[in-house]
Amino acid sequence: MKFGYDGADLSKLIAHYKILNEKIYIEFLDKSFIQLPYNDENIKKIEDEMISQAEYRNERMPLDDIDAYQMKLINLTTVEFCIMFGLSLLSSIDDSDFGTYFYGGGVSLVTGMILSSLLFFHESAKKNKELEKYSIYLKIKENIEKNMENPNLYNKVKARELLSINSLDNFSLKEIKQIQTNLKSIEKYQSFFEGPIIDGNEKVKRK
Repeated sequence: MKFGYDGADLSKLIAHYKILNEKIYIEFLDKSFIQLPYNDENIKKIEDEMISQAEYRNERMPLDDIDAYQMKLINLTTVEFCIMFGLSLLSSIDDSDFGTYFYGGGVSLVTGMILSSLLFFHESAKKNKELEKYSIYLKIKENIEKNMENPNLYNKVKARELLSINSLDNFSLKEIKQIQTNLKSIEKYQSFFEGPIIDGNEKVKRK
């Protein structure tokens, strides 16, 4: 998780954890750390909490709300460009010192507004991608766990590690969508074969 939500206590939202020297180091979104003894029970508790936090954040920040916010930014930026064009026309009509200063000041102001809007749009787009990625993962995580040993799970994905709530930030939205597609293919053809689907170059045995 890379960002929280309005009213969230960032010191309690888990960004990720690392295992080092038999210790679990948990980093929160406010960049603070705690460490716990390494064992399977603690790992499960941490990941369960991360999943719970991700589900709560996605409930608080629906994708539809983010899309609507981005559309507002696009509309605002369009208006700002129109204002700048209007100022340009006024300056061409009024070539006095006042017109020049008015145009110069107006352009600076509107340029700043446009840059701010574009920055906000960029940040909201990043959040939108993360929310969509987490939304997909939360829907397919049980199927991922069931097919973790299936060689086709990571087809067309440059898997650097096994996918989990902790490693999710290391996968792109495109890669998560590909894994979702792979799972659908696995489920579709699983019943035709004994055991997991294997590579096309290997022989398979029909029932």
